[in-house]
Amino acid sequence: MTGSPIALPELYQSGYRYALSLCVQPADAEDLLQRACEKLWKCYGGIPNKAALFRSIRNLRCDQARRENIIRFEPLDLEPAGRGPSEKDEALEAALATLKPDQREALYLMVVEGYTAKEVSKLMKRPKNSILSLVHRAKQQLRERLGQTEGAQHVQS
Repeated sequence: MTGSPIALPELYQSGYRYALSLCVQPADAEDLLQRACEKLWKCYGGIPNKAALFRSIRNLRCDQARRENIIRFEPLDLEPAGRGPSEKDEALEAALATLKPDQREALYLMVVEGYTAKEVSKLMKRPKNSILSLVHRAKQQLRERLGQTEGAQHVQS
């Protein structure tokens, strides 16, 4: 294992948030995280570091996207029990779902995880300027979709 060790709960939470940024649906993100952890445990006997977890999640999501192009699945609309999300949460979630997957991923990595554009470019295997453009366009689209609501404050430059 390289780098400073990260507590497993923190690593899992970070991996879940990243998977959620790629999948949008919480159940899909949980499944993706579990498959990535299983894969890393089989290969390395543990999770070497955050970058390895993120790379595994991304690779599995790419494989899943390829399969989805072959077979289309119909989602079930199940209401979770208990308190539902607020209107603000629903508006933000709907706005994020309209973003292209690359925009959503780049935005998540820079805004939520705090990676620099250079680090994100390495993770996504794209030029740094492309990453900056993706994030700029994603923020711009979110501002347009959310209008001048309170949710727009979260995507200010």
